[in-house]
Amino acid sequence: MTERTEKSKLKLVEDTFWHQLANLGGDGNPHEPPEATGRQYWNAYFKAVGNREDATDENYVERHSVLSEVDFVSLSNLIYDFSKKDKIDYWNPPGKIDFSQVRFGDEVNFANFTFPWSVSFENAVFESFADFRDATFTAHANFSDATFTGIADFRDASFTGNPAFRKATFADDAAFIGATFTGFADFRKATFTGFALYIDARFTENALFNKATFKDTADFKSANFNTTTNFTKTKFLKHPPAFFDANVSQDTIWQDTTFPKPPSDKDEAHAHKRAYERLSLMMSRLEKSHDKHMFFRHEMRMRRRLETNWFSIFMNGAYALFSNYGYGFGRALAWWFGHIFLGACLLFIPAPQNWAGVVNSVATSFANAHSFLGLNRGPLKTVYADYAKWDFFNVVWTVQGLLGILFLFFLILTIRNRFKMG
Repeated sequence: MTERTEKSKLKLVEDTFWHQLANLGGDGNPHEPPEATGRQYWNAYFKAVGNREDATDENYVERHSVLSEVDFVSLSNLIYDFSKKDKIDYWNPPGKIDFSQVRFGDEVNFANFTFPWSVSFENAVFESFADFRDATFTAHANFSDATFTGIADFRDASFTGNPAFRKATFADDAAFIGATFTGFADFRKATFTGFALYIDARFTENALFNKATFKDTADFKSANFNTTTNFTKTKFLKHPPAFFDANVSQDTIWQDTTFPKPPSDKDEAHAHKRAYERLSLMMSRLEKSHDKHMFFRHEMRMRRRLETNWFSIFMNGAYALFSNYGYGFGRALAWWFGHIFLGACLLFIPAPQNWAGVVNSVATSFANAHSFLGLNRGPLKTVYADYAKWDFFNVVWTVQGLLGILFLFFLILTIRNRFKMG
């Protein structure tokens, strides 16, 4: 449930047929009387009414149910009561399980439940632990705009349809460990406040995390992505995503993705470095050079945070400052052009205050920055002879000679990385 949905509009879960069905019978304790558990009631009900032409024949349900005769009476009474209350024939239901805009005040236990029809938890609120372990969703499962206040446990759940968790809010940990997504998995604009665990998860179709927000750990260790995986404008605010031993698709998208700032804690910085190393290697194997370099830049920032030697820190910082680790073409161009412009301004001081002086100062500054071209011995020989009379010329010439080579190197490096094919 999002903030824009008022609590007064929420339905109490106890008022729904599906909740009462799921909670019929005992709790499965072997020391209790041999009543069927809620899960057995649930699965038997769908087995009975979901596969027959004459859904109004109650005898058919009884004959094909795994429930005892006493248990069937309880089920029959429940169906009769809610059919009258909701004005829906639950012997011949509409083929949809509706928990939309329902508030679950207590712990929810749908572990090992089978949802054979489309099910909607849209705008539902789970105020405590939500247990969907080993649940099977054979049709569309809609959790859009749902709010999970407690832990959401979907370990080993199976989604055969197209599960939608769009704009869902996970205020605590969300566990999709070992979950299987056969259809499109939609987590767009979802918010994960606690751990988001997709360890060993399997995505057969598209996995969409566009504009999702991960405020803590996002762990995709050993996950398998068969096709498009989209992290466009996704925000990882505290930790970079962990993809160790994961198998990813060639169509993995990181457009405008936000990654966390370097942490001050050394242990966290080391963990971030390892995560970026893995992501860089992963993109390298897919020959996605631009994505690889993006993660390389993040890795270098972590290395600078971990360095203890002042010279290594300085070199790393200079690499970032002058060229954004060999990828910032605009930055490298600005430094290269800027130092030539500054040199020209200094050389204009002793030059004639006219257009010829402007041209000579710019040309001389360019020649100083690229002394290997030997322009001072060619067309600018006379101009250099005039500048040699200025006391500070040798200082300007030396400094520009050193910086010019450095800035040109960074400029060429960024061009190479920008247009690198593989």
